[in-house]
Amino acid sequence: MKKKYKLLLIILILFSYYQLFYKRYFIYNDDKSKVFTIWKKTGHHFYLIPGKYYSPFLPKKNYIYAKNQGFNVVFNSNDSSYYNLGIYYKEKSIDLNSDIKVFKRTDSLLKHNGILKSISFNGRKNYIKNKDSLKNVLEYKYIDTKRIYGIKIIDY
Repeated sequence: MKKKYKLLLIILILFSYYQLFYKRYFIYNDDKSKVFTIWKKTGHHFYLIPGKYYSPFLPKKNYIYAKNQGFNVVFNSNDSSYYNLGIYYKEKSIDLNSDIKVFKRTDSLLKHNGILKSISFNGRKNYIKNKDSLKNVLEYKYIDTKRIYGIKIIDY
């Protein structure tokens, strides 16, 4: 009987560790040639790490650390970068040593990739191309990490 309780306790501890500290999400582009890892931590904190990251230890370099936000990614950008990220990084830490470009706002990301022409004083956005056809022009995704459990990926 004691063996069953010990086994149940070990399973519960491992499950809790996995849910609270080790939960990873791999975000791929459409042809699965590019990938990055989102490692969600407790309290809506997350690490964004280029490539697949499996280590149980926190990354020491080549990562973005942020809290409670969504962000945008463009995989097939108009430049030679691996991919571009649009993050409003109020609370963040960036240590990237790769060819990933990080833009402070989504609007800057869209302007850089030739989708957004300008923003008027009243906040109206003037698009060069039809914003509904973003998917036809760019491989553009919005990733919402502000969820209690998991993440949500919206393809445009």
